[in-house]
Amino acid sequence: MNPSLHTVLLELSEQVAAEGWDQPPRLFALVATADLQRDDPTLAAQLGLTDVDPAVAPWTALEDDFSKATLEEVAWPPAVGGCALAVERVTLPPEAEAQLPQDPEAALNWAAEHPDRQEIRLVAVMLRDGERDASVRFRTFDKRENMLFGPELISDDLVAALYQTFQEL
Repeated sequence: MNPSLHTVLLELSEQVAAEGWDQPPRLFALVATADLQRDDPTLAAQLGLTDVDPAVAPWTALEDDFSKATLEEVAWPPAVGGCALAVERVTLPPEAEAQLPQDPEAALNWAAEHPDRQEIRLVAVMLRDGERDASVRFRTFDKRENMLFGPELISDDLVAALYQTFQEL
């Protein structure tokens, strides 16, 4: 586990959690704090990073306006060393997934009403080199000590979509 990546994951997980549930997907660029301090001292000062030690906080998360885009439309400039995505989802036990209706809209409604559903928030972070980490927070057990952590929490499809954002369009 990369401690600096895990640190920014914890910070983002807590930042998003502080704003409650029922949020739209949120996308963040991860920029090296040292680079931001050197290359854009005005922005670094606005973000309160002037006296931050990059060894302690190597990554700074900058939220991107993700309201009108999909991950397929996102392409980060070279200065962005990683990204993070926070999404809320409904999960079902495996036996319930086998009963999902074929119609996508009916499946969403069925899952939303299922008594064994779990509402979760996934925060996934990824660096350009593919290194990643994630957290899952459960709505019914919404405390930091109940969170799950680990890169295996990110589906292969999401890994591919996040990695694609680092490729030139």
